[in-house]
Amino acid sequence: MMGNLSPGLKTHAVTMFEVGKLSDESLDSFITELGKVTDTAEGEAKRYFDHAFTLRDTIQFLRYNAAIDPAGIGAGVDLLRCESLNSLDASTCSRVLNKNYNLLISMAPLSNEVRTVSSSSPYHIGPPVPEVNSVWLKMWMYHITGCGPVSFLLAKGTRLLHLPPELYPYDRLMITTWGHESTIVNTSNVLMALNEALSHSAVLLQAYSKRNEAEIVYVTFPFDKPEANDSNHVDEEKVRRLNLVNHPASNNSVIV
Repeated sequence: MMGNLSPGLKTHAVTMFEVGKLSDESLDSFITELGKVTDTAEGEAKRYFDHAFTLRDTIQFLRYNAAIDPAGIGAGVDLLRCESLNSLDASTCSRVLNKNYNLLISMAPLSNEVRTVSSSSPYHIGPPVPEVNSVWLKMWMYHITGCGPVSFLLAKGTRLLHLPPELYPYDRLMITTWGHESTIVNTSNVLMALNEALSHSAVLLQAYSKRNEAEIVYVTFPFDKPEANDSNHVDEEKVRRLNLVNHPASNNSVIV
């Protein structure tokens, strides 16, 4: 997807996919191309632009940063493709990582089917398991915080003749099948799509909106005060409406 953000990024995206690595020597060019990305997208596409900005800032912070290098002199940064590392056997992967790196920093898994690289040597900072993107984490958070949308976890093979009454007030519902992104479906024709999904997967069925008023807001952490000319910042009014400060899930939490 990153190759679609800018023509200059396509070569780097192909290299990452085919070779499985962008070495430090190529990162100057990569950062330059990331700097050319303009934040002109809206809606769902804007997330990919935000990812590009975050990746650029992260690389610039990590490269030759003496404060995070055990030797205190700073070191270069390589970008590694997680799937390429997972294609190696455990001993080979460990040998490659220990020979070339002092620290591993993982991005969040793209799906709950992509396993992260676990390592105690070299030190590893990142999500420990891919289940952080699964429906189980959602359900656990709803349980711990005592709040969340009306939700039903339906076993594979279940067939519904009508919706649960708790979902009647909603005009749109969210369907999440195992290992796939969620989809939003109108309540008026959800049964056909739901029963089709249940024929091959368990499904998390959730209330989404009444009168089409729902909106998903992606909040970037930390909450830096934006510069006057910075268009790439969180909409403060949306954050205020979310009331994140008082939400129980935000208390005593560290976001990585």
